[in-house]
Amino acid sequence: KIYQEHISRFQENLKQHKSQYKNTALAQDYYKKKAELDDLQNKVLTCKEQFNRKEATRQEL
Repeated sequence: KIYQEHISRFQENLKQHKSQYKNTALAQDYYKKKAELDDLQNKVLTCKEQFNRKEATRQEL
């Protein structure tokens, strides 16, 4: 039971630190760049899928 209480306190402490971190300028910059990266990766994946479909169609001819 003591172990579970320690874990609960540590988890709550971690949540508080994460919440405080998210409000920093560095974190905001990180999340903005991460969103841009995710968007770019999705665009690249979409283009790759389109290319693969066109390549498969071309090979069938």
